[in-house]
Amino acid sequence: MDQLITELKGYFPKATIHKLDESMIEVQMPKAKESVVIQQQEEEGRYTVSYPRLEVDEVRKIKKEITHTNVNILKSAIFWILKGIQKNGKVTPEF
Repeated sequence: MDQLITELKGYFPKATIHKLDESMIEVQMPKAKESVVIQQQEEEGRYTVSYPRLEVDEVRKIKKEITHTNVNILKSAIFWILKGIQKNGKVTPEF
């Protein structure tokens, strides 16, 4: 996790990163109401990530912000998630 923390600090210098334990970190982005929690899985290079996400009901166009969790993702997906949160404060749907 130390290598991931170093990479995240280099790419997202305004983020606040806390190491919660040997396999879990918390990342707070300036625009986000909620932090991102990243947990390393047993399989090398795989992570579980909980983050703020905007969901939109296509029928009624109702928007709501939820905490979403992805399991078994790669490091590149973590960077994609954090880029969205850096830009919008949450991950937004792609239409």
